[in-house]
Amino acid sequence: MSDPYTLAHDGLWAVLEANAAFIAAVPELNRIKFSGTVRSPVKDKLQTADYPDVRISMRMLTVRETGMSNGEIDRVRFTVELATGDQRLTAKAFPIVWAIRQAMFAGAATLSAIEFNSTTNWILCPEPANVEFGISDDKEARGSIGWAAIVSVELQLFFSKTDLTP
Repeated sequence: MSDPYTLAHDGLWAVLEANAAFIAAVPELNRIKFSGTVRSPVKDKLQTADYPDVRISMRMLTVRETGMSNGEIDRVRFTVELATGDQRLTAKAFPIVWAIRQAMFAGAATLSAIEFNSTTNWILCPEPANVEFGISDDKEARGSIGWAAIVSVELQLFFSKTDLTP
């Protein structure tokens, strides 16, 4: 059995990778995953072929956001971080952010179907909460200055009292 936070993280990747526009825009080797066997997946210096670069990070966890008689809800914020390596906002940033937006909308059912300890429907509201845009500086760029976007995605995870009991 995996922990619910890993399941949510992996579920977000599955949702993105089910979107044809996302797959077409972001090559597999440029999807930086902080899971699996690679301890340091971030490349030090990026070349043109390394863009766009996308990763999913966990930014916030509110434990017991809501308590109920039959369980509790945690609120988790993940970010989908995009580095385009391109200073044209409309060339990569907008189309990829739109693909992420569409993927999250279409993936709501996929995320809600994830089971943790045989409890279903425990992930709610996978819609992007907000998107921040900016131009990367030399240090952040690791090789090429371009537009970057951070898409915040908030999830609510329901746990029954049985789930929470060791």
